[in-house]
Amino acid sequence: MKNIDICFLTDDGYAMQTCIAITSILKTKKDNIFYNIYILCNKVSNDNLKKFEELDKKNLKINIIKLKNNDEYIKYDIKDIPASTTAIYKFNIPQILNKLDKVLYLDGDIIVHNDLSELFNYDIGNNYVGAVKDTAGLSKSLFKLFIKKNIFYFNSGVMIMNLKKMREDKVTELLIDYRINGYNELMDQDALNYVLHNKVCELPFKFNTQLMFEWINNNIQQLKEYFKITSDLKTAKDIMNNAVITHYSGKKKPWKHCDGPEHDLWIYYYYISPYKEYMIDRTINEKNNLNKKINSKINTYLKNYRRYKFYKKLG
Repeated sequence: MKNIDICFLTDDGYAMQTCIAITSILKTKKDNIFYNIYILCNKVSNDNLKKFEELDKKNLKINIIKLKNNDEYIKYDIKDIPASTTAIYKFNIPQILNKLDKVLYLDGDIIVHNDLSELFNYDIGNNYVGAVKDTAGLSKSLFKLFIKKNIFYFNSGVMIMNLKKMREDKVTELLIDYRINGYNELMDQDALNYVLHNKVCELPFKFNTQLMFEWINNNIQQLKEYFKITSDLKTAKDIMNNAVITHYSGKKKPWKHCDGPEHDLWIYYYYISPYKEYMIDRTINEKNNLNKKINSKINTYLKNYRRYKFYKKLG
C-alpha cells in the first residue's frame, strides 16, 4: 500500500475549515492509498481536537501535533489579510516533521476533488518546494510586467515540500530572518518566495486552482498564458472543473459568503463533515457598496505592484 504524507497547520480560527478540507480528502481518496495526515495545532480547543479525531478512519490516520507557543510571532501580525500569525509556523515544518523527507502541505481553505497521489508523486527534482503560481500577476495592469520579467511568484497554500533538503540548507533560519527583516505584504508567502525563489518547481494550475476575481471575471486566454495551460479548456467553468484542488484563496470565503464561485461545493462538504451541526453566518457579498469594491481592487493593485518591484530582480 502506497503512503501519502500530508500536513495542515491550524489554530481555532481555521479548525473548522481544516476539518472540512480533510473531509473532502476522505471522500475522494483511493481505497488502496494510505494517508498520514499531520495537523499542526496552535492553541486549538479540545472540542476542535475531538472533531479532527472523528476523521481517523481506515487508511487515513490523523496525527495531531500540538505546537509550542512562540509569542515572538505575534508581533509580525499583518492586518486585513485572511491569515493569522499561525501561518509563520510553516517555516518550522522541516523541524517539526523531522522524520519525513517529503510532505504535501495544504492550507485549510481548500476542497480536494481527486486522490492526491498524482500531486504527491510529482517529481520536483532537487528543489525545495513544488508550487503553483499565485494570481498576483494576473492584475490587468501588471500581467505584462510579470510575464516580461518571467517572475515566478508562487502561492504557498499548496506545496510539495522537500523537507530533507530544507533541513540540510537550514532554510527555516533563513525564512525567519527574512520575515523579521524583509518585505512582507502577506504572513508567510513573501518570505517563502524570496528565500526559495531559485529552488521552486512550478506545478500545474489544477493542483492549486485559486478562486480569485482576477481571472474568473476576466480574460481566460491571459490566464492560460500566465499558468501555461495548454489543454483545451475554454471557459472559467472548464478550468474550475479541471481542478484537483480548489483553493478559496481570496477574501470572499465560502463560510462567510454564499454567492461566490464553488461556494456550494464547500457547503456540500460542510454538511457531511463533523461540523455539520455548527452554525455559520453567511452573507450575500453583492450587497457591499461600490466604493468598497473599488477601493479593494485599488489596494490589491498597489500591493501587487509593490511586490512586482521588489521581486523583479529575482526573475
